[in-house]
Amino acid sequence: MSVPATVPIEALDAGRIRAALPSWARLGGLCVHGAIDSTNAWLQERSLSLPSPFACLSEHQRAGRGRRGRAWVDGTGRDICLSLLWRFGAAQARAQGLSLAVGVAAARALAATGASGIALKWPNDIVWQDRKLGGILLEGSVSGRVWTVVIGVGINVHPCAEPDLRVPRVHLGSIPGARVSRNRLAAGLIAEIWAECARFEERGAGPAIVEWTRLDAMRGRAVRVHRPGGEVGGIARGVDEAGELLVEVDGAIERFVSAEVSLRSDRQGSPEGVA
Repeated sequence: MSVPATVPIEALDAGRIRAALPSWARLGGLCVHGAIDSTNAWLQERSLSLPSPFACLSEHQRAGRGRRGRAWVDGTGRDICLSLLWRFGAAQARAQGLSLAVGVAAARALAATGASGIALKWPNDIVWQDRKLGGILLEGSVSGRVWTVVIGVGINVHPCAEPDLRVPRVHLGSIPGARVSRNRLAAGLIAEIWAECARFEERGAGPAIVEWTRLDAMRGRAVRVHRPGGEVGGIARGVDEAGELLVEVDGAIERFVSAEVSLRSDRQGSPEGVA
């Protein structure tokens, strides 16, 4: 895929991102890199010393990671590679519920660009018309009474030449109605994730799951669930209050905490992991 010469590519700028943040979205720090191995890894390596919340972005990741150790491929200087470090009370260590809350935050930030039809695919894909727009990766650890989480979000923003991936991709810049500013989008993502983390601290995942259900790209559709030991087919029935996937299999509801899921009509094979 080639990029039209008329598409302006806006460099990420820490000052412009900070200026676009609402006053209530207070950060302990924000940095923008030209290239690093991974924004998640950069924060994890410094998680004991950095203040919370702390945002890290990079124009390129040399070793971006998705779920289950898969690679996340970005277009250098064209996409959003963002991670946010946040410390919660250890009692709140419910990664599945937080992942869905972050999905809601990302969908809200993307909708604010004017893009309509943004949806979410369990457990952590951001999609548009069944094509992958972005993804989420949470990595955390508990020490004493503190749950430290690094929240990674990757968004495809501008089209670029890219390898042949198993999952069809879409870029924000190609969605009708979207007004693309990478700095404003970065600020919007940080602010919305900040708000969802604060809400999660106070009220758990319940409110976000209600919103997530309205954005569910799979509900009522035939799916394949890929898990150790085999594959099962059924009808997606949303998520429960803990964020677990509900699938109707032979008339009974089965719950899945962690699995690979694809639509039955998808002939691309098992879905790719996420950002």
